[in-house]
Parts: sequence; C-alpha cells; structure tokens
Amino acid sequence: MIHGIPGFESLTRLEHATTALSIIGSLWMCYICSRVPGSKTVTLKLICAIAISDFFYSVANYFSRFVARDMPMKIKMEATIRHSSFLLSILFSACIATVTYKSSVPFGGFNQRQFYRRVIIIGPLICICMTIILPAIFPDDIRYDFGPIYCQIISININKTVRIMFYMIYEGLPVIIGFVSTFVQYILAIREVKQLPKPVLDSMGFNIYRLLLYPCVLILSFVPCIIDDLTNLLGDVTDQRLDIRFMRILISNSVGFINAILYGIQRKLYKMDDEVEYNDEESVSRGSSSRYIRSESLKAALVEANEDY
Repeated sequence: MIHGIPGFESLTRLEHATTALSIIGSLWMCYICSRVPGSKTVTLKLICAIAISDFFYSVANYFSRFVARDMPMKIKMEATIRHSSFLLSILFSACIATVTYKSSVPFGGFNQRQFYRRVIIIGPLICICMTIILPAIFPDDIRYDFGPIYCQIISININKTVRIMFYMIYEGLPVIIGFVSTFVQYILAIREVKQLPKPVLDSMGFNIYRLLLYPCVLILSFVPCIIDDLTNLLGDVTDQRLDIRFMRILISNSVGFINAILYGIQRKLYKMDDEVEYNDEESVSRGSSSRYIRSESLKAALVEANEDY
C-alpha cells in the first residue's frame, strides 16, 4: 500500500511493476555498457553512471515500503540514497550533454577524460554531502521523513514560503540547473553540427534534431516527481491529486527503464566523442583542416547511428 493513500491497490501494483522495470532496465544498461568492445568512451562511462544511479534510486524506492516511522536510521539511509541518486542521474545526463557539445566545437581543447574523472568523484561527494549536511545544519527546517510514497527529505517549516525556499536549495535549484544546462548544450551542439559543409549534412541522412530527445525525456521523466513533491510540500497528504501521483509512479519510477531504452538504442551516436578529442589535438598542427576532419568523423558517427532506427 502506498503510504498515506489507503485503498488504492491498483496504484500499489503499478508501483511494484514500474520499480521492477526500472531495476531491470538499469541492470540491462550496465550489461550493455560492459559488453561494448574496445576502449570505453567517456560518454559510455557516463551512460553507465546514469544506469547505476537509476538502479540505486529504484532500489531505494522499493525498500522504502519496508520502513516504518519508528525506524529513523533506515528512513535516513533510504532518503539519503534515494535523493543522492536522483540528483546524480540528472547530473550525469547534463555531463553527457556537455561532452556532446564540447565534442562538436572546433579548437575547443576539451579534455574529456579529465572532465570525467572530476565529475565521477566530485559529483557524488557533493550530492551525498548536500543530502546529509542540510538536515544537520537546519534540523528545525529540513528532516528525513516517512513520506506519502517513499522515505524522503522534506522541509517542515510552518511557513510555506520558507518551506519552498529550502526545497529549492536541496532539490529545486539543482534540478532546474540540470534541466536547463542539458537542454541548452544540446541546442548548442546542434548549432555547431549545422555549420558543417552542406554536402556533409546532406549525405548524413540523419536528423540532428533527434538530439533534443535526450533533454526532453529527462525533463518528462522527472517533472511528475517534482510536481508531486511540491504538492505534498504545500498541502495535506489526503488532498493529493491522484492523477499527479499516477504520473509519478508510471513515469518517474520507470526512469531506469526509460533511460535504458533511450541510451541503449542510440548509443552508437556517442562513439564520436573519442574521435573528436583526437582531432582536437591534431587541430593544433593542421589549423583550418580541423573543421574538415571533424566533419568526416561526425558524418561517420551519425550515419552509423542512423542505422539503429
């Protein structure tokens, strides 16, 4: 039974199904990433990081049903894992957008592997520390709670404005920054690719605007979760709208499965990142020919990706 919403067995069954799909999808994506032959590109490693984050997010969702209000340590552990993995999934999605954009920019001098090493270490530390430190600094305003569906971090200040302010600190602003960053960088990547010579673009046979599918799916996956958290924050549990709760369980709970389909089907597109990094190094000595080299590597990668459709 979903906490705080008695009698809705159908929602509970849907929750079980979507959580299981998310766990299976995350494990499947990790398996696919491990089976890709040759050296693993930076983007492939980030896709695997998303899958791992989605796995922990889904597992935390699942085990929340076995937690009771008289288990404060379990509530804290489940809420920490769930919230940290939620933020990490968005962070790594934004990092893939960064690599895609930087790979399309000539003379960028972007070191992808150094960027990956920093993100894979600093990102989890920031997300976990923020999840643990904020409730410790503001114990009267933020706490770990046994929420209407899952264990979660929630603002408990009696003033609604203050509650929203704290919510923006521990979840709202990081999510908004991640969404905007991902969307903008894919648009910039599309703009760079469209500057390729017209014969190259014509011969690709690939709709570059498909890149916008990634930020759109990211936003659609987590918006129901954000809306549901806000309505829960501002109202009473018994006043929750079932349509919002249904969309959250159906879409946000399935994020591991959705990402597995999204990145699993189109993963060949990201073979271009290592090629472009090599071409950036050659651009120092070859000057303007870097644009042509980049055109050829992008063309080859995008034509290969088009075979997936």
